[in-house]
Amino acid sequence: MICLLCNVLKERVQNIGNQLLPPTEELNQIESIRMGDVVKKLNADYFVKYLNMQLLPFLKPVIGYKLSVGAGFSHKSAIIDIRYVNDPVGLIGIQIQGNQYRRCIQLSRKNVDDNKLYQKFADLKWFWDRYDSNGFADGRKTSMRKCRQYNKFITDEYHFLYQYWDIQDYSFDGLKLIIEKDMAIAATMLEDYGGIDCENM
Repeated sequence: MICLLCNVLKERVQNIGNQLLPPTEELNQIESIRMGDVVKKLNADYFVKYLNMQLLPFLKPVIGYKLSVGAGFSHKSAIIDIRYVNDPVGLIGIQIQGNQYRRCIQLSRKNVDDNKLYQKFADLKWFWDRYDSNGFADGRKTSMRKCRQYNKFITDEYHFLYQYWDIQDYSFDGLKLIIEKDMAIAATMLEDYGGIDCENM
């Protein structure tokens, strides 16, 4: 019975039509039998497989950085990460969680001034200054709090800063195009400006 259910869910995820989210009506039915988390995880894994085949081979390698594509799960949401990683310094890339498409950076230093770090990457055009309460200078819409230029997670080990846009097109192909453009910006920035190390901050 369990194996049959798993096979049905996997087959449905693969037949959604390369969409990161199933149709709303279907998602509501899935949630009603408490299988939403399972479907979100399966869908994220399917999207990661798609990215590994359709995107990863075409992203520009950067000396000193490893390209990483993966999925996780937190707070009832699947998380998809596409990153240039330099251990132990940090990373730069894209993170997708729920309806949020995030440009992010992470530095493995304790004494980081987050505002200066944000400004450094805003000057490099990785982050955008908000032009009004609904969006950013490049026209992408956001539901970030009106008073914020960025959001962050901070632990004893790292500082993670990000800006997010509200996803409009959940198709795999649509998301891939945006990710490809943004990762090209990240690669150029890493090469032209010497990486994401912020020792001078």
